[in-house]
Amino acid sequence: MMSHVSHRLSGFVVRVLGPAGVHRRGAGDLVRDGHLRTLLAALAAHANEPVGEAELVAAVWGDTPPANPRDSLETRLSRLRSVLAPEAEVGWTEHGYVLRVDPGRVDATRFERLVGQARAASPQRAVRLLVRALALWRGPALPELRRAGLDHPRARRLTELGTRAVEDLAEHELRLGRHEAAATRLLEAFAANPLRERMCALTMWALHSCGRTAEALAQYELLRTRLATALGVPPSLECGAVYRRIAGQAPEPARPRPRPSGTTFVGRDDELRRLATLVERDRLISLIGPGGSGKTRLARELLPTVDLPAGIAELATAEPGEVATRAAAALGVHAYGTGDDVTAALAEALAAERALLVLDGCEHVLTAVRALAKRLTAACPGLTVLATSRVRLGLGAERAFPVVPLDAAGAEELFLDRVRARTPELTLGPRDAAAVRYVLNAAERLPLTVEVAAAHAAAGGLGAIAHLPKDVVGWAFESLPPPGRDLVAALAVFPGWFDASAAGAVTGSPDGTAQLATAGLLTVDESGYRMPEFVHQFAERVLSHSASEQKLREQHARWVLDTIMAEPGRAGQLRRDVAAALRWSCAEDPALAAELSGRLGLLPHYASDVDVLTWRLRLGLSGAADVAEHSLALGSAARAAFHFGRIIDALALAERARARATTAAEHYLALHTQAVVHAEAGEQARALATCRKMLALDGISPAWQAEAHAELALLSITGGDLDGALGAAATARLLAEQARAPQHAAFARYAEAEALAVRDVVAGADALHEARTRARSAGATLVALRAGAGLATVLVRLGRLPEAAKLVVEAAAQARRTRSPALLHRVTSAASAVLSVAGEGGAVPAPVEEVARAYGIRPLRRE
Repeated sequence: MMSHVSHRLSGFVVRVLGPAGVHRRGAGDLVRDGHLRTLLAALAAHANEPVGEAELVAAVWGDTPPANPRDSLETRLSRLRSVLAPEAEVGWTEHGYVLRVDPGRVDATRFERLVGQARAASPQRAVRLLVRALALWRGPALPELRRAGLDHPRARRLTELGTRAVEDLAEHELRLGRHEAAATRLLEAFAANPLRERMCALTMWALHSCGRTAEALAQYELLRTRLATALGVPPSLECGAVYRRIAGQAPEPARPRPRPSGTTFVGRDDELRRLATLVERDRLISLIGPGGSGKTRLARELLPTVDLPAGIAELATAEPGEVATRAAAALGVHAYGTGDDVTAALAEALAAERALLVLDGCEHVLTAVRALAKRLTAACPGLTVLATSRVRLGLGAERAFPVVPLDAAGAEELFLDRVRARTPELTLGPRDAAAVRYVLNAAERLPLTVEVAAAHAAAGGLGAIAHLPKDVVGWAFESLPPPGRDLVAALAVFPGWFDASAAGAVTGSPDGTAQLATAGLLTVDESGYRMPEFVHQFAERVLSHSASEQKLREQHARWVLDTIMAEPGRAGQLRRDVAAALRWSCAEDPALAAELSGRLGLLPHYASDVDVLTWRLRLGLSGAADVAEHSLALGSAARAAFHFGRIIDALALAERARARATTAAEHYLALHTQAVVHAEAGEQARALATCRKMLALDGISPAWQAEAHAELALLSITGGDLDGALGAAATARLLAEQARAPQHAAFARYAEAEALAVRDVVAGADALHEARTRARSAGATLVALRAGAGLATVLVRLGRLPEAAKLVVEAAAQARRTRSPALLHRVTSAASAVLSVAGEGGAVPAPVEEVARAYGIRPLRRE
């Protein structure tokens, strides 16, 4: 892995960069006995520091020590002293045996000094120093101390420093124009370290500089595939930036998001490219344009082209006090309280992160949006805020991006695309094309105008749009019969996608949706129907003046409740409907809100929908009479409080829920919340006792039994009962699979993996990876986070530092967002382990250094 360049050693040297040995001029290797080599390695790994007698015996003889280990150890120490004298000696202190030797006489120390000197040297001198340093390697470091497939911690650190030295050497060679030498060196090293992103970036530069650009780009594709397979994550932004500079274009997204609708995106490609450039460069951008100009669609189409964590806060129906909460929900930040409280939590969570926040539909809450954007852009240097509005925000750092009407060619292309999607057989002659251009110009060529015109032309021919007015939405609405107009208003209760059966259940008109799609007032694809944003705003205004508004919103909330009771697995899919139903019912029908919130509390707790959690907690703290005696609603609020880190509220609400519980489900929800709160607070005995009470309940479902057994397994690991943990985890997995509950099964596998990692680190790493993959597939995002943090710690022990560092950075961002003390503890432990292996200075991956600075993390002293 290192360098094959030879370098003559002179004088007396203790060797550990390869098989342990002692070199003295003219004498060659003086240590040939295997036990003596291992003893030397164990002492040299901590040169000039004491090593305990038991540690030395375990290193030399493992699990089969001799009958008199002290005598055997002393015999070999005596032989080793003879070999080392007079340049070094083995002495004794009250803390153990010490190899006393000039540090410069140990090849590992000499290597570290040369690497350190190279960091401050000119490129020419750095190359000479690094070549000398790498020439000291004769094989893997400290191979005699490798146990159960794991390298010694000192060996892991040296290996990481050695690999980093290869990267540094290649980087200096590139600066000096030695491209071929760097490319050869890097290709060999990258093959041996296939997940190192800095090495990949350097390899791409080297190959590109040699005229082998296609091969350079292929290295990035290899890295992306490997990272996706091993960790389920994309390459870093820095590595992607190198790719883009070499390729002259953006790479295919590593984490493609679904398109915002099933329709093609027509006529805005240039705007999309310019907007993507602005997002990389500017901090605050506002898309400005009239209603129907396509601002929301443009923002949504941007997301798959940006390799950043991103979220959209839909503000068209928000009150000013809800703006910060919706932003927090968009980015998954656990924050509860006043607008100022939530804004402060957002600023703290995103302070060290790169992310994109889209604030959509800002014109009616401009004051709140201005305050939020100003605070976040000042506190979060890596955050980009993109606002869509009919007017500017009016902030000094704002970059306005006007979303103008389509040009003539774009409008005609969009019109024909939408017409042919409905009537493929339709053809337009030269006169027809001219008529279409005239009509679209008269209607100002706004995308929504074009969409509505295309729908009417497809249904009634070009004659149907001969006199198209500027207010196309109003015209299309007025052209409907009275039942159709009522249906448009009624469908405004749906905040997102819905199907015909949902429309029928809420409005009583299951067949009218097709007519509205024909009129261009609904977007339709395989997902169902959705109102374009401008149409939705129009319909909301009509509904708000309707006598049937309250009845329709109640019917929508009851439909949400009925659907979740019948199909609990759809709760995540209906998140926006659930939030809307809770928002209305908390104010208008607390009894209905309590029933809905209680049912949500019984669902798996492994995902985080911040907007829904906010309403669940708000309801529990409201003091409403309909909630005070509703055990499930109180238990649901307790669990929401736990997710927000409000431990006192969580315990108080859980105790109230338990006091009012009469059914097994009610008892289970209250007890489960108490158990996880006690575990989070480190009260293991109370958490274990509460888990056993859960398992003693009669009549709880297999899925809930699985959850309780998995919690018991995790607590047993902490308590040192590894056999009990493995048994409880196996039971949990079996019950979850029998219940066909994929989220519970992922949690059970995670608990089992944590136990396996204690007993067998290699098997544990594989199991944690599997648990993380399962959790992601099942939508159990919080389980995936815990598994990722656990996997990072295990990978450090395995010496797989690049993978561990990648996971540490990802988990740190999520720990900040979820504000979980337990997850944060795992992240800081993993980051500390990375620091202890990588050492100081340039050997620590820059993102991990940022995490360490953010949390004041120090490297572990010894493993």
